[in-house]
Amino acid sequence: MRPIPRATGAVVFMGAILCAQSASATVVVGLSLRQLVERSDLVVRVRVREIDVVQTREGPFRVTSLRILERLSGDRRTGPQIELWQRGDGQSFVLGDPRLRAGQQGLAFLVLEGDRAYFTALAQSWWRLEGSGDPVGVRDLSELMVVSPAVTVEMPPDRAAWSVLRARVRRAASEEQR
Repeated sequence: MRPIPRATGAVVFMGAILCAQSASATVVVGLSLRQLVERSDLVVRVRVREIDVVQTREGPFRVTSLRILERLSGDRRTGPQIELWQRGDGQSFVLGDPRLRAGQQGLAFLVLEGDRAYFTALAQSWWRLEGSGDPVGVRDLSELMVVSPAVTVEMPPDRAAWSVLRARVRRAASEEQR
């Protein structure tokens, strides 16, 4: 994985916030499953446990406790639980950042920074899992304006059975290791 320099990430993030304040969508470049895997430190099936708001020097963050149910790719040293950090205070959000609810299950693509986890690419990084048995993964990109990259990219489905999503992520992860 090639990390994004911290300064670049901050500029992109601030640009997203500024755009979000005057627009109804955050503009992002569409990523394939392989690109999501390559840019993520951890790809996991999780259950959302609890959500708190924490005030920091950088402003308010929603800190969500995620229980790891299955690891599909990435860092095996993380424990059974991880904290996901998202900008916002529970009332205001970054447009395009997934809205998680306690009890939900989902597929998450995460970047790790110390003891914090962040979504790799806003809502492109989260499929909510609905149903039982072989649940259906649903990705909500309604707050994103997804633009095509300069090269053709096979965009992952926004709705697919968990078994299909799991197989595709594992295939992308094995291709990355080659």
